[in-house]
Amino acid sequence: MPLLGSVHLAGLTLTEAAARLTQLYGSDYLVNPRISVSLVAYAKRRFTILGQVNRPGSYEMPEGSPGGIDLLEAVAMAGGYTRIAAPDRISVRRRRANGTDEILRVNGKKLAKGEGGSFQVLSGDTVTVGESFF
Repeated sequence: MPLLGSVHLAGLTLTEAAARLTQLYGSDYLVNPRISVSLVAYAKRRFTILGQVNRPGSYEMPEGSPGGIDLLEAVAMAGGYTRIAAPDRISVRRRRANGTDEILRVNGKKLAKGEGGSFQVLSGDTVTVGESFF
């Protein structure tokens, strides 16, 4: 922003963002500033799925999934498991708020049977489906 530099507005509504900018400009730079904020585009929310799926890659979160999507839905988007996949050995790398990564282990076989509830894949997650050992 001119005069202000970078301003963090994530998580605010358009009205709240306009109020915040008005307050910042009004406190030091302008007298009675009038600011309007409009949304040009939403940031793309993506996850990556690797390993033993038929179409590994990066995928966009479906519309209407504000929190995330179910792990089994993410696998389905990637074409399902390969024949040598180990659905009981899925790892999810997730970035924490402090910038460090955490690795979560998930048993997709139990999830498919309805055991253990569900697991939500969030934007920015990297899902890796393991390979079975014969």
